[in-house]
Amino acid sequence: MACALPIITTDAGGTRELLNNEQFVVPIRNTLALYLKMKYMCSLTKKQIDEIGTRNLNRSKLFNIDSIASKWLNIYNGKDKL
Repeated sequence: MACALPIITTDAGGTRELLNNEQFVVPIRNTLALYLKMKYMCSLTKKQIDEIGTRNLNRSKLFNIDSIASKWLNIYNGKDKL
């Protein structure tokens, strides 16, 4: 995501929430669904791939160390809630 690329992921370990785009989440151990999603990804235009990549890059910035540290510091200082 931080490399501004499209991501296909399995629905495990919080990746659905991290990606925040159900379109590219496939069930665990479902090789057919993964294959079909990869086939679909290959059919996208460069413009579509770039748009997905840009959204992924912007989303990844929510999880960088400075952003996370700032959120936890605000919680610790009583300025924010969990």
